[in-house]
Amino acid sequence: MTRALTAPQRLLAATLIDWIGTGFYLAISAIFLTRSVGLSAAEVGVVLAVAGFVAFAGSVQLGRLGDRFGPRRVLLALYALRAAAFVGLTLTHQLGVTVAMLSAIALGDQTAPSLYQALAAALVREDERVRLMARMRVVANVGLTLGTVVVAIALAGGGDSFTTLLLANAASYLLAAAIVATFPRDAAAARSATRRRLLIPSPATVAMIGINGLMSMWLVILNVGIPLWIVSATSVPRPLVAILYATNTAVAVCAQGRVARVVRSYERAAHAQRLAGLLLAACCGCLAASTLTGATVSTIVLIAAVLLLSGGELLCVSSAWEVSFTLAPADRSAEFFATYGLGRAASQVGGPILITSVVLALGIPGWLALAGLFLIGAAATPLLARRARARPLVERAAPYSAGRASTSRVISAVSAAYS
Repeated sequence: MTRALTAPQRLLAATLIDWIGTGFYLAISAIFLTRSVGLSAAEVGVVLAVAGFVAFAGSVQLGRLGDRFGPRRVLLALYALRAAAFVGLTLTHQLGVTVAMLSAIALGDQTAPSLYQALAAALVREDERVRLMARMRVVANVGLTLGTVVVAIALAGGGDSFTTLLLANAASYLLAAAIVATFPRDAAAARSATRRRLLIPSPATVAMIGINGLMSMWLVILNVGIPLWIVSATSVPRPLVAILYATNTAVAVCAQGRVARVVRSYERAAHAQRLAGLLLAACCGCLAASTLTGATVSTIVLIAAVLLLSGGELLCVSSAWEVSFTLAPADRSAEFFATYGLGRAASQVGGPILITSVVLALGIPGWLALAGLFLIGAAATPLLARRARARPLVERAAPYSAGRASTSRVISAVSAAYS
């Protein structure tokens, strides 16, 4: 049945299965690490920070492997690695082993999006790439929702379901790998036998990566900032947190494709990133204002904040796809996509610290200061986008080219002397 589907449809199917399994784990991860592994809340933070650092440090190198051996082959290896890691989590709860398993999972999770993007670039026409990425993101949200619903049912039944859910996640990776294995081998990028050095983004591209990381703070605001702010600083009912999550998911599923169709050129992507910054700044303003009124008005303001955040999210991810597709060198796309994703990875590592230690600690001034950062990023985007497109990378001489040139000059001189 799988072979009756087109390659993009198979990629969507693999994405759905992958994220259903991910939903199994994300919904129980904190509980599993504290209850089964026996970590304290502070130790969970340290362990996840270590795993995040490993993912940050290693994702570009795996992207390089994707260019050398093909994204399909490396993605299959990452599926197997993560499946083995989840099985490992069920076998022993020793701290060192747990850290190693979580680091392997985080490394795979951080690298997989760049390989998916490289596959998308190889499987469809240039004008369809962002649309396919948007469809994949919609499918990922649906899969994540389905996975968390299954977990809710399993936990409601009582008993310890952790082992079953972890093994089910491992199985989902293997099933997704079986689908990706059906892709044509020639979908991989052309390989070079020459040893190549790391890509070095130009200063403008580095700035665009940083701004993309700043805009990616929407996820930290949603997962960390808003729930803690509601609990600690507002008088709204606590169940509103679940309603806000559901609102964000619904907006992402319903509107991601439409936004991607609008962001279909590099110029529009730069405009979308600037607009994302404005919407995220307005979201921060609403969060600051949510403590100044009664529960009813605060509820309305918080819903408005999540709608603004959701709009910024959709614009942020769509612009990142188009910008990275445009700037990536054709023969090293996976490495560039992984490099461009470092800003997003950094925001996931440092973002929770920024939100909890600075923004929430300062309260209303903290949210206003974060809004100011978003406004600065939005204002800087147009100029930086133009400069990044004019010079995406720092150009360097190919390895050993100077030696070859010197050898050629010596040979020419010797030939001239004896002629």
